[in-house]
Amino acid sequence: MLTNRVLVLAFALIVAGGSAAGAADKPVLVRGSIVSLSPSAFTVKTATGLFTIAYGPKTAFVGADRGSPSDIVPGVFVGIANMPGAGASRALEVSVFDEKMRGVGEGDRPWEAPALHGSRMTNGTVAQPRAMMTNGTVGATNGAAKTITVNYKGGSRKIAVNPGTPVVRIAPGNAKLLARNASVFVSAQKLPSGLTARFAVIGKNGTAVPL
Repeated sequence: MLTNRVLVLAFALIVAGGSAAGAADKPVLVRGSIVSLSPSAFTVKTATGLFTIAYGPKTAFVGADRGSPSDIVPGVFVGIANMPGAGASRALEVSVFDEKMRGVGEGDRPWEAPALHGSRMTNGTVAQPRAMMTNGTVGATNGAAKTITVNYKGGSRKIAVNPGTPVVRIAPGNAKLLARNASVFVSAQKLPSGLTARFAVIGKNGTAVPL
């Protein structure tokens, strides 16, 4: 079984877009739903076709379950895909990490959000609001949005989270999460034999993986 440290390092690699790897070793990112599986591989239906991906003992798995804006509280570690804007970035999705995964991919970097050029991935800790809000929100409100500050080593980013923004809770898992029709996000290595999963985020209980 993978240790938490290995799990953190594996996830950190994919949220960094493979920047720590050489160009030839850059991961292949696959987003879609599982249409079939076997003891050693699964097939994902994506917007561009089918991808069969092998997996093994070295593949790291995590589960993504439904969350809500109420999960975004001071002190939690989050990963937020966002679009920069005037005053505050706009959250595209929010991943609230289990405490065992604190520190994964910490920082602020470009992100390959589908069809959204210029997006960022910001991973860090939700800051304490400057003033307590009687309605229980984190930070100042901007219309219906919840505005938070995410602190990370070397900086911070202010991000507005709208009520309709997808929020998921991320926790360590295993290959038992694999299931037909499950939403999945995979970081795979391209080998002569085909794609092999390094890391897979799998939706639980019908949850759509928003990464």
